Amino acid sequence: MNLSYEVMLHGVPAGFMVWGPKKDESYLNSFYNGREPENMLVAELRNDIGGNFSGFYTYVVSNKVVGNSGRTGSYCAITLQTNFYATDVAELYVQLEATFNEFVKGRLLQNKGESLVWSTDLSAAATIQQEIEKRMGEYLSHCIGELVPLNGFARSGGQRQQLNLIDCSPARAQAVMKQVGRLYVSLYFASEEEMARKKRHQRELDTQKQQHQQQLADQEQQHQQQLAKQEQTLRKEQEAEAAEHSKLNTQVTKLKETNTRLQDELDEANSAITTLEQRVKEINNLVGKIQSLCGTTVKHPKEPLRSPTSSNTLKRCGQRFKLSHINPGDMLLVMAVVILILIALLAYAVIKRFF
Repeated sequence: MNLSYEVMLHGVPAGFMVWGPKKDESYLNSFYNGREPENMLVAELRNDIGGNFSGFYTYVVSNKVVGNSGRTGSYCAITLQTNFYATDVAELYVQLEATFNEFVKGRLLQNKGESLVWSTDLSAAATIQQEIEKRMGEYLSHCIGELVPLNGFARSGGQRQQLNLIDCSPARAQAVMKQVGRLYVSLYFASEEEMARKKRHQRELDTQKQQHQQQLADQEQQHQQQLAKQEQTLRKEQEAEAAEHSKLNTQVTKLKETNTRLQDELDEANSAITTLEQRVKEINNLVGKIQSLCGTTVKHPKEPLRSPTSSNTLKRCGQRFKLSHINPGDMLLVMAVVILILIALLAYAVIKRFF
């Protein structure tokens, strides 16, 4: 099979434009999305507009590209279409990047700060496309041994696969192309080493997170245990306080009962004293009557009705009674007085008991 190829230069300077064959513009226009890295190669095996199974290799510069009217989100790309598969995709990436920098930068795209701005003068675009096509023809003729037929390769479809340029070996690229028929290559994609480092870092973070969570769980468990212990101690203290309070209440109740009993006894004693005071008054009145009968005036002592005084009085009264003629009624009166004196002495003893 003879080698055939075509080169298309396309982008959005002030609207979508293609220089070179325009038979598959809808596919070329799909690169105008503004969501890809700044520099990228898309290798894709698909049927072209004429139904021919071909390999499309598109080097795209986007993100920092600005339209000539100042509109952001533009792009510029070189697409190589061939009827063979280029086995060294990484080498093709390098060749297309060098071609882009040599023929497009500084002529169709101007550096302005960190941006690449489309020129307003696009008259040289067709000539540039022809120069790029000639350069790519020279490249393909020198690496013809790296071109293989498309038999056994898959048509584009399935999950997107991407590789960093340094990981894009011919074997890795060919395995992807036979599986899904499309591969994205860029220096801006994470390399396998970087992804492995990220995985290790993530595993370390997960381990630290797990350890931290375990520490938190252990601390929480210890905290709960301490709280439970404190609650148990507090409960015991409260129970002890409640028991002490109950004991004090019992003592208070007993004291109240004792106080009530003592108050009752005091009331009884006061009542007895009052009764005795009345009896003493009655005795004093009788003593006065006896003194009148005996003709003797007896001084009231500080302690009423002491035995010696009462005894002397009775003796003097007895002598007077012996000397006089006493009738039986007076004798009965004297006997009553003696009885009252005895009652007074008994009352005095009772008072001494309480006081």
